[in-house]
Parts: sequence; structure tokens; C-alpha cells
Amino acid sequence: FYPAGYNETLSVGGTEKDLDTNVFNYGRSVNVYLAGEGISVTSVGNWYDPNADGTSFSAPLAAGIAALVKTEYPDWTAEQVREQMRLTADSIDDSNPSHLNGKLGRGRVNAHRAVTEDPLPGVRLVDFSWIDDDGNGALIGGETVTLTVEFTNFHGDAEDLTVAIEAESASEDHVEFTTESVDVGSLENGESTTATFEFMLKDSAPDNATLLLFTRITAEGDFDDSPDIIRIPYNNTDTATHHTDALQVSITNEGNIGYIAYQGDPGGVGFKPTDADGETRDPLFEGGLIIARSADEVSDCVRGDEDQPVGEQNDEFGLKEDTYIDLIKEGALTSQKGRVTLVETPSSGTVGVEILQESYVENTEEHEDGIILRYTLTNVTESTLEDVHVGLFFDWDVAENFSDEAHWDDERQMGYVGEPLIRNLIVGTKVLTDEGEISYRAINNPDEIYRNEDGGGFTDDEKWEWTSGGVTREELDGVDLSTLTGVGPFEIDPGASATVAFAVVAGTSNDDFFANVDALQALWDDVIDPGSTAIEEDETPIAGSFGLRSVYPNPALMKATLSYELKTAGEISLAVYDILGRRIRTVWSGQKSAGTYETEWDGLDDTGASVAPGVYMVTFTATDGRRTVRSSRPLVLVR
Repeated sequence: FYPAGYNETLSVGGTEKDLDTNVFNYGRSVNVYLAGEGISVTSVGNWYDPNADGTSFSAPLAAGIAALVKTEYPDWTAEQVREQMRLTADSIDDSNPSHLNGKLGRGRVNAHRAVTEDPLPGVRLVDFSWIDDDGNGALIGGETVTLTVEFTNFHGDAEDLTVAIEAESASEDHVEFTTESVDVGSLENGESTTATFEFMLKDSAPDNATLLLFTRITAEGDFDDSPDIIRIPYNNTDTATHHTDALQVSITNEGNIGYIAYQGDPGGVGFKPTDADGETRDPLFEGGLIIARSADEVSDCVRGDEDQPVGEQNDEFGLKEDTYIDLIKEGALTSQKGRVTLVETPSSGTVGVEILQESYVENTEEHEDGIILRYTLTNVTESTLEDVHVGLFFDWDVAENFSDEAHWDDERQMGYVGEPLIRNLIVGTKVLTDEGEISYRAINNPDEIYRNEDGGGFTDDEKWEWTSGGVTREELDGVDLSTLTGVGPFEIDPGASATVAFAVVAGTSNDDFFANVDALQALWDDVIDPGSTAIEEDETPIAGSFGLRSVYPNPALMKATLSYELKTAGEISLAVYDILGRRIRTVWSGQKSAGTYETEWDGLDDTGASVAPGVYMVTFTATDGRRTVRSSRPLVLVR
């Protein structure tokens, strides 16, 4: 988190009031700790609240001690005050679980030591650079890296100084050091030095990941310090490929799905499900994202109009500066998660959004045949964006003779494509989110969007109309075809965001396909976005009304009262999830009779630890044995 993550700051975590037990924040970039639980603060109504919690209260304590140090040493720089507080802190490693060793900074700030003890060496990383074997700045497995680091001593003089680089536990299996430490000798306060290290990234290192290294500083008098982190992305490509036992599908850094361009392009593997015969097939010719507000404001990465050269696509999305595609092989919510941040490339028709694309695949039998794509659109303009629509375009070639059928399922509000008669492979796109109206068009490629010397093409007018105009064509029979599935409109205020999610799914028969679609919808509702409302099996709620009546106060100072109503006896669950969809705490579960109830969430997770301040989702679920219904409300926790 930034700005706390910058080396120049003093980042502060929180402990229990009278103990050194960590309750808020840990990691290599946390420097020191102070009490953050049970703090007395002024509150509304001109009274004192003795139970305020959070690093919002730890940080001012650090600022007060910094003032004491500056008063005692008025000529010290900000860096010297920072290092004095950090280096004289007392270790809290022994008061916390062993897996947190090395992730609790220097420990708890000791005000007395900070104003009385002599300066210790404050040797910090101020800059670094690296070069790989071929010098192209793209580190890949098998390459050797020369890493040059500049260190500055901001505090006490150092003798017998050694600077070293070590790999964090998550990265140590992927690197092999040739040079990992350099003997510096002496380095006085204010002096700088440069050290060069060398290591090899192993061939076994995964794709689209980040190497985490940390500095280790040792000097005479058993001085040992690990103050700074180095992050180096590696094996980054233009694409990243998700795998399950039944599907391969690539995401890209340009907003395309499957391939950077068209089928056969070396960038990506396409969309490769397994058909009814157990064969892996790639029915995708082209796929990508379309965002539009009008026919004059369309951003996309698929084929354009007749003025473009044949074989080219629009390239109106690009990778955000200093970011890359990230593929997490063991995601928090699913087997794999992909992440890429896209920005619109400069043109006269941009919409004005930044796009976070998150992709999820789950390698279980009921979920392995599809991918979920979540798009978070953030308004980067100074005006409210109205009438925003989001769509996914796919040119499908399921049949070998380019003669497919397109159909519409009214129950699920989605289109799908398969071969006439055979039906051993079906593909389709479904909108998973509830907000907005769905648009869909089955597109006759030869008549509408073929690009050839005689003209034709996929115009911005068509992209806008078919992304926003409702269901304009449900069926096509025996042609080379594409589909466009859209949803909107959305109104996005400056700096605010809107979220849209799609599932791209395959199946080996109608029944199998729709079962896979339903399973991915449930995965979205129950795991990835449990704040969404879902009613299963029957559109009629459990007899009478039910649900969360209120969550108050909101925002809450770490304690909130949850009120809910049930007019029919049933099995209920009241749980809290974080914004990534992870269950934090089951507040209550069991059988309840009809009635109105209140219960309190004390801001703790299931392990009894306090959660960090932020936005959470309180989700109430009830079942009478036949039907399950769910409602959710957001809750903001402050400290």
C-alpha cells in the first residue's frame, strides 16, 4: 500500500494496546509498530471514546515521538529522525507467530531509546537498476541478471559494513545467486556507495510474476537490518494463458481474448475447450473488448471499418505504464487469477476510462469449461460519463466448414453457438452481473463485417448499435458468424468505477453447456462476488419478507450491529466478506424461527484477529430446504 510502501516513509503497523501482538498490517515494507487497539480519542458529542482501533491511531503516536526526537536533536534531517525511530525500536518477533518473523519491521517504537541512544547505521536503498543477458529489459527464465544498487547511510557511521540481497520466501526457489553480498568496509553518515550483485532466474520460474528481493545490512556490533524491497517482474509476455483440465485460454495486454490478433497469431493460444470426443479444439478466430458511449466514442481491440488494411485490428487499448500481465497460479478465490490494467490509447473517440481486467478459472469438474472476466471501469475524466456500454465480441468457427448456428436462451439471457446437428461443442458468452440491460447480436460475417478489397467492415456505428441496442438478432442458421454480447448503460462519476462480468463457456451438449453456464454463475455469485443478490430454484422468496434490515452505524468504528428479519423458520447464515470475495467471518449460522433479530460483528475474523479498516460486504443467506435466497449490504470499517 502507498504511500506507506515508499522507502522514504516511516510506515506504521498496529499492535494490541498493552501487548506486542500484531493486530494490523505486516510485511517487508512495514517499518515499526505502535499501539492501535483500545485507544482513547475524542468523538462526536464532545466525549472520549476509549475503544478506538486502527493504524489511524498508531500513526499519530509515531508522529508525536518523531516530534520528541526532533526536539532533542533539532539539527537532524527528516531521514535521521526516521532512522532513529526505526533503528531503536524493540523487536516484537517473539510475541507473534513464527511465520511473521522478518515481516514485523524493527518492532515497537521505544520513545526513550529514540531520544537517548546514539545513532546506528541507517543504510538504505536509494536507487537500483538491472540488466539481463540480452539487455532488452525483459527478464526471462535462464537469463543472468546484473543488479546494481545504490545505498546511502542516512544515520550513524558504519564499520565492517556488508550489503547483501536475499530472495523473499515466495521467490527463493526461482533464483540462484552468483554474487549476493558485497563487503563495503566503512560508510559514514551522509556517504553513499554502489554495490553490484548477480543472479540467474531459473527456467522453472513461472510466467508473468514478480521477483521479490530484500536488502540485508550488517555491520560491527552484531548490527543486522533488512529495510528495503526490490521488485523485478519476470517472464512477462504480451499474453498469459489460463489452464484447466478441460480448457486453455489466453488473456492479452491489449484487451483481446485468445489471441493478440487473429487465430494462428503467435500471441496467445486462443480458446481451446475439449469436445464430446475428448479432442482439444480452438473454435475462436478473434475475440476482444468493446467500450462505447456513442457511435463517436468507441474504444475496442477488434477489426475495424473498411478504411483499415485487411488483417489489422483497432488497437485502442494498451497496457498501463509500469504494469504488466499478472497470472497467479493459486488465486485467493479460484485455481488461477489473471490481472491486467488497460488504458485507452490516444484518439479522438476515447470513452475516458481505465480498465482493470481480472480473469478467473477454477479447475473443478463443474467449473473447468469456462473463464470469468471481470472488468472494472474507472472514470479518469473530470466529468460524469453517461450511457457507457461494455461488450465482448467473438468470431466463432466451431464447424470446420464455417457453417455454424447461433441460438438464444431466454432463461439465461445469453446467446450461444454450435455446429448444426452434431452438437459436440457449444460456446457462448453470458453476462454475470445484474446491473444494466443486456444487448446481443448474432452477426452474419459475410454480409456484415467481412473485411475485403470490395469494402465492408465492422464500423463504430455497428459496434455502438449492437453493444447498446438490446437483443437485435437471436438466431442464425448455417453461416460463418460472430456474436457480440453487451451490457449497460452505466453512469460513472469522476474517479468512480463500474463493474461488469462475463463468463465465456464451452460445453459438449446443450445440457452440458447450460450446466457449465449455471455453475459459473454460481461461482460468481457465491465466491467471486458474494455481494451480488441471487435467488436459486424459485423466483419467489421464502414465504413473506426476509433479509438484512440494516447495518449500523455505517461507517462503523470496528463494531457494527446487523439487523435481519425472517418471517418463516429456516436455516440462516450471516457472514462478512472482504472486497476480494474472501469470507472473513461467519457471524452467526444455524436454525432460526420467524422473527426480527440483531447481532453484533466485533470487527474480528474467524481466527479472532482484528480485520483491517476498509470496505466489507455483509451477506445474509436463508433457506427453507427448498429455496435459497441471499441479500447483501456494504459496510465501511474505520479505525
